Amino acid sequence: FLLSFFFGAFVVVVWCFCCHFFYFRCVVKWFQFFFGLSSFCSVFAVIFFVLSSSLCSIFVVSFFGAFVVVRVVLFVALLWCFYHCFVCFWTSFGGVFGCRLWSFHCRLIVLFVVVWCFLVVF
Repeated sequence: FLLSFFFGAFVVVVWCFCCHFFYFRCVVKWFQFFFGLSSFCSVFAVIFFVLSSSLCSIFVVSFFGAFVVVRVVLFVALLWCFYHCFVCFWTSFGGVFGCRLWSFHCRLIVLFVVVWCFLVVF
């Protein structure tokens, strides 16, 4: 089971890098815009998201209800990690919790709603 998961994850990552490099780059730029991450961190964030999606796809074979729950939990955990990193980065430079951080909150809410609708529909 684990061997097939890691092989599937490897194939997905290689597919993202080789066949759709431009699309992968656009997704990385999108992560940079939403979360204010560096390009290096964004690459790892996208890889983590792809791996978590492939992990959740394995659950579809067994029980579909848990697939949606696990995927939502992983996505919320991912958002929380990025939010925590952003707040630590923001406060380390002496920033105040003003308009810029509020716009980041709005982006997170919009992103969460869009992904939630995608998960419910598909």
